Amino acid sequence: MSQKIIGLGLSRTGTTSLDHFLKKLGYDSHHFIPGLFQKPNWQFLENCDAVMDSPIPLIYQEIDERFPNSRYILTTRDEESWLTSMKWMLTHGKVIWNYSAELQKYHQELYHCYRYKEHILRRRWREYHEEVKDYFKDRPQDIYTINISEGFDTKALCQWLGKTPIDAPEPKVNARRDAPLVKRIKYSIKETLGLLHHGI
Repeated sequence: MSQKIIGLGLSRTGTTSLDHFLKKLGYDSHHFIPGLFQKPNWQFLENCDAVMDSPIPLIYQEIDERFPNSRYILTTRDEESWLTSMKWMLTHGKVIWNYSAELQKYHQELYHCYRYKEHILRRRWREYHEEVKDYFKDRPQDIYTINISEGFDTKALCQWLGKTPIDAPEPKVNARRDAPLVKRIKYSIKETLGLLHHGI
């Protein structure tokens, strides 16, 4: 069984940047994997090198059981800046990317909310990181942490992966942008009418 690289970072912690960089290193890397929602298609993971972002934070322990040779990268950041970014994601981002009912349910399950609620998100942020820390407490060699608030040291990551460092700028993609007001209103109406979050 080939070794997998699993990104553990929550949304808005540099997961897109990590995905882009792993691709530059030659990995078959995938960011946001619809095939792993609900009933996961494990064959998909069998056939690729790396996965990250939704829905990995909810299923990484099962991945660990199925792919015991995996290595894990936790992307994280300053808690306050993460909350600011999540506020954007759950207002503008969900409109820009037209979040589905399935993704809304995932956010509800992982974050305990699908709209921006600071106190709930703050609690879940802390709980999740404590969970990951506890899960890997006896396996520190299997997990590498990148705090994007302190910069993305690509050379150090290459060293941990056993790869020759490549000449690449610090990754920074998936920047925030505002969704048009009309689209935000239309999306809000869909939510209000229950067209997006049945069962939540």
